[in-house]
Amino acid sequence: MSKPMFSIDIELVRGTFRRTVKFETTRRAIALVGRSGAGKTSVLHAIAGLVRPVRGRIAIGGRCLFDSNTRVDE
Repeated sequence: MSKPMFSIDIELVRGTFRRTVKFETTRRAIALVGRSGAGKTSVLHAIAGLVRPVRGRIAIGGRCLFDSNTRVDE
């Protein structure tokens, strides 16, 4: 099996909003779908580094961008 292109396992908190998101894929493109207010934009903001998750890990293309355990935050 190929290395994951996207490996996301995060918990986001924004005000009273709390969302846990976990997925891994070898695909080069992904789509986030869900109802209004489900947290799609918050997840994209976390991947882009605009929002810091309260815990978890974000890796893209094998490069770790965020890891709360090892305090990586690029």
